[in-house]
Amino acid sequence: MIDNSRVAVLIPLTWDENKWECGEEFIRSRPQYKLLKDYFQGQEKIIFGHKKYPLEGKFPADQHVFPPSELPPDPTLLEGTYVGYSRMISQMLDKGEDFYWNSDDFKAVFFVSTKTETYIVGFYLFPMIDWGHARRAKHEVYNYFTFGNIRSKGEDIVRFDNYLQISNIQQFSSIYKLLKKNKYAYTDSDGILTILEEAIKLNPDQKDLKSAAIRLKKNISKSVKGSKT
Repeated sequence: MIDNSRVAVLIPLTWDENKWECGEEFIRSRPQYKLLKDYFQGQEKIIFGHKKYPLEGKFPADQHVFPPSELPPDPTLLEGTYVGYSRMISQMLDKGEDFYWNSDDFKAVFFVSTKTETYIVGFYLFPMIDWGHARRAKHEVYNYFTFGNIRSKGEDIVRFDNYLQISNIQQFSSIYKLLKKNKYAYTDSDGILTILEEAIKLNPDQKDLKSAAIRLKKNISKSVKGSKT
């Protein structure tokens, strides 16, 4: 079991005016050679495309993830998931950070992006993180962006309608300094609950945020009770 200080991670994401849900414009704007060169930059541009692009369906287990040895035990876990990609996650995998992510205690990845200020823009709950999650659902964008390194159920992915300015969260002052340097930072259960509380204040009418927050809070509560038995 991992310690409570590493149950979620905040990861930098390149700013995108299209809200990380539009891959077509990126593809159209580049000739083929440029598209290949900027492939990974383009991948990030659909990390919150879960409402626009199709989710994964039922496919043979060996088609979902590479390498096959890292498949989840039940292939049906992948049905209804959306595959995203983060360049920072790739760098973290290079450092062996997946040791923490493979634990049942790991709850969320929060994505952070900077324009004039640094914001938490959304999250993936209960993610599966690995080198190569294949996209098998059918869409023209997936013809170019064929894989990712993070996946969650569609209902467990949320992009905030109004982004949460991280410098306004007092207890995150040390985390803020790391994120300003384009580094990642772990947080604990209290940090998760604070983010959810502040995000809901900013987005009181965002239904997908509220329902995801309820599921995550229940999961955290269950984990806490389990650790005490």
